[in-house]
Amino acid sequence: MLQVKAVPRLSSPLRALAWIGALSFAAILYYVGFVSGPQMQAEYRQRVEVQIRDEDRRFCEAFDLKEGTASRSRCQSELAIIRANQVARTLASQWAPL
Repeated sequence: MLQVKAVPRLSSPLRALAWIGALSFAAILYYVGFVSGPQMQAEYRQRVEVQIRDEDRRFCEAFDLKEGTASRSRCQSELAIIRANQVARTLASQWAPL
């Protein structure tokens, strides 16, 4: 004769606690993903822009290029091109076949 074993079930208080935990976890994921996530991304982008401006300023001032001059603008444009090329090289190396 075939015997069927009963699957152990959680008691009612444990089941309620499990549901509370699952709903709390879902609420945290929602908050991080949809509420604070875009704000954190905007803050990150702003920090990167400030870092780039500081790097541009230090580099161009090292060559005595004053703020507001055409040569300073050219210096910053060239630095932007160098950064873009570096990003392209980095991405290409990540996807290059071994």
